[in-house]
Amino acid sequence: MTTLTVREAVYYSAQLQLPDSMSKYEKKERADATIREMGLQDAMDTRIGGWSVKGLSGGQKRRVSICIEILTRPKLLFLDEPTSGLDSAASYHVMNRIIRLAQQDRRTIIASIHQPSSEVFELFQNLCLLSSGRTVYFGSTSAANEFFVLNGFPCPDMRNPSDHYLRTVNKDFDTAYVTQDDTLMTTLTVREAVYYSAQLQLPDSMSKYEKKERADATIREMGLQDAMDTRIGGWSVKGLSGGQKRRVSICIEILTRPKLLFLDEPTSGLDSAASYHVMNRIIRLAQQDRRTIIASIHQPSSEVFELFQNLCLLSSGRTVYFGSTSAANEFFVLNGFPCPAMRNPSDHYLRTVNKDFDADIEQGLGGKISATEAINIFVKSYKSSEACQQVQQYVSEICQQNGGTLNKKGSQAGFITQCLVLTQRSFVNMYRDLGYYWLRLAIYIALCLCVGTIFYDIGFTFGSIQARGSMLMFVAAFLTFMAIGGFPSFVEDMKIFSRERLNGHYGVAAFVVGNTFSSIPYLLIISLIPGAIAYYLVGLQKGIDHFVFFALLLFSCMMLVESLMMIVASVVPDFLMGIITGAGIQGVMMLNGGFFRLPDDLPKPFWRYPMYYIAFHKYANQGFYKNEFEGLTFPKEHEGGPPTITGDEILRNVWQVELGYSKWVDVAILFGMVVLYRLMFWGIIKFTEKVNPIIRGLTAVPPQQSIPIKDPSSTLLHEARI
Repeated sequence: MTTLTVREAVYYSAQLQLPDSMSKYEKKERADATIREMGLQDAMDTRIGGWSVKGLSGGQKRRVSICIEILTRPKLLFLDEPTSGLDSAASYHVMNRIIRLAQQDRRTIIASIHQPSSEVFELFQNLCLLSSGRTVYFGSTSAANEFFVLNGFPCPDMRNPSDHYLRTVNKDFDTAYVTQDDTLMTTLTVREAVYYSAQLQLPDSMSKYEKKERADATIREMGLQDAMDTRIGGWSVKGLSGGQKRRVSICIEILTRPKLLFLDEPTSGLDSAASYHVMNRIIRLAQQDRRTIIASIHQPSSEVFELFQNLCLLSSGRTVYFGSTSAANEFFVLNGFPCPAMRNPSDHYLRTVNKDFDADIEQGLGGKISATEAINIFVKSYKSSEACQQVQQYVSEICQQNGGTLNKKGSQAGFITQCLVLTQRSFVNMYRDLGYYWLRLAIYIALCLCVGTIFYDIGFTFGSIQARGSMLMFVAAFLTFMAIGGFPSFVEDMKIFSRERLNGHYGVAAFVVGNTFSSIPYLLIISLIPGAIAYYLVGLQKGIDHFVFFALLLFSCMMLVESLMMIVASVVPDFLMGIITGAGIQGVMMLNGGFFRLPDDLPKPFWRYPMYYIAFHKYANQGFYKNEFEGLTFPKEHEGGPPTITGDEILRNVWQVELGYSKWVDVAILFGMVVLYRLMFWGIIKFTEKVNPIIRGLTAVPPQQSIPIKDPSSTLLHEARI
């Protein structure tokens, strides 16, 4: 629950899970103790966080989840990737604490971990190795090495045994699974996702065949050749594992072979073997053209760590070390923290500078010094080191140079190409996603059957005047209101757009055009099929021209509501809050659209002017009424005067419809509002892109130390974050 603080989330869970025999004080103590055990004491009063408020990091959220599950000290505990998102030091302390709790009461823990450090690996008593669903080994952890030796695969010296085992049994470096999904279009296959991206990013001078070859080659480089025709997968269909999705994301970003590539946790969700192969392949690509890679990795294996040329260690935003990876060990030795033999250096560095588990670190150092004091020593030592001075000197030299600058990566494809590709991709996604339009079509058919049977064969009596008006109002208001059902799917599209836009795959205008044209066929189907059911069951005015206008007006209303929800999505990215906001806006428009309160009776300030003319229901109601009542006559209910009443009289006197212009003008106004709303969406996105950096710059806390991210001889930097 994103609005709760860490303390509240764990305490509420303690109240729900722990027995009533425990007092509130005891439950609170258990909750606080568990929070401290997971190293979250400094974040106790921080909200979990979501779209509306910045909160915990991914690793901290994972620890909160573990806190909640171990409150009751369960007899059997299943942990799916409990260390995902944690650095190696935090992983060790979390797993060590869980195992200590288990040993106290002889409890059983079953955990799946893709990249255990050597220290974490030593904590486990038994090991189960799987490859493509088959059991390779299941037995004592200590006996696993002998098993591999007997089968001709001894573990090399100075290598983490778990890395060796996973690399040996991994036939295509793909057995990873995590619950965290990358932002990808779930209905596309791997080949389609990468190929569409290639069309969007690569220049028009390349032929389609060349783009396809580049896409296929990149897929093979990431070891995804066996999953080329597998869908990404989501809630409606099982697809790729979390690790495979991460590799698809990497495929998409390296298609253009960028000069500077930022990788945020590229190995998250991959086992150690897959991590090595993926990073090794990326680095080989970088070395071919002397490209620069900046990667943040929490738990690099020893093999992955050796691939990096430069290392930046951060602790609570302060630079602990920045320089050559090979010189890092000497730096730690000089400051009194040598790396023990047979230990992964990155595990040692991260554990030393991690203060989340300060008490445990203190014990691990023999009680001589706390982690906080150790970090202060490193920061002071680095500031006075020759490496720091060299970096600052190099930055100064760069600032004085007049050479060219590295431009932000953008799409090399033309605007027309972007529009065509996005239209095709969105059309395929909408076709395959049941929740986008097909489920809505089924609901519309059901609603129109209800409307058709309730108002069946309405006739031409005097009482049918009110019934026709009510039926048409329902179509104009509530039937179009259901268009907000596609909002969650559009929010997912917005997430994909945000990621791809950030990397310059295409522009906002191309996204708007692609989304608009791809949705037209589906909205036409929804307008025609359910519309025909309602129209002919009710027995509205005969004539194909009247039905065509009815369907066209319904189509324009649905497009308008979708355009309105696009604006809402640009302001409120959360699908639940967005639906509430969109429903509220439509409710206000519906209320003063001219049916519930006739136009002449609306209060003139605000509701008549301007809200009545802003609400699209005004034009929808008037268009439907003109289309239905013009040309018809109805018998009068009261004696005296002419025996019949014309449709024009009903429009003027009963519904107060403006008859000074044609019904086609109402349709034109609605389509004009569609264009206006989509332009507003485009404008809001562009405005947000301009304003957000300014706001972040004004609200950002100035760093204590500014450190560059590149040194003269480097093409690769590994950034370890705490």
